[in-house]
Amino acid sequence: MATNTQKEDFHNKKFEDQTLEEHHQIEDEVLAKNNLPKPTSAEHERIRNLVEQKLKTHKGSDPIELEPLYFVYDDAEFAVVDMEPFLIAVEYALQGRMILIEGHTDSHGADNYNVKLSIQRVEKIRQLMHDMGVPDDHISVVGYGEEVAIHDNSTEEGRQMNRRVDFKVF
Repeated sequence: MATNTQKEDFHNKKFEDQTLEEHHQIEDEVLAKNNLPKPTSAEHERIRNLVEQKLKTHKGSDPIELEPLYFVYDDAEFAVVDMEPFLIAVEYALQGRMILIEGHTDSHGADNYNVKLSIQRVEKIRQLMHDMGVPDDHISVVGYGEEVAIHDNSTEEGRQMNRRVDFKVF
């Protein structure tokens, strides 16, 4: 069992002189100090490191815009299995950042219906974030319907790209 003197020596070592076990122990201490759960997988650890590096290098007050998450036509179900944008947004929120979730639809359907559908999409994402431990005070949502189309709604490909949720980190 380590004494306080050994622990101080352990923490005062140069990074390159520490063992892999000591690196992991320091990481666990930092996570506990910041109330972050330990990574659940190698992929989770990769995303956590990606977010930490982005936060270290991000300058200014401009939001960080993440990749969108796409949805199927006329539904609040995801169209693509790639959940990385969502997982990255969760990690930013767990590290104390505010996440704005913006819901969008294509131009098919009535305006009121599309606004409701975009709100269903962001509320689904909000609930999933809650399920992963993100507090509600780190999430803000808005549903725009078809109002903020960034792709051409006259093509199927453009409509698919407009059926999305955008993430902005503040």
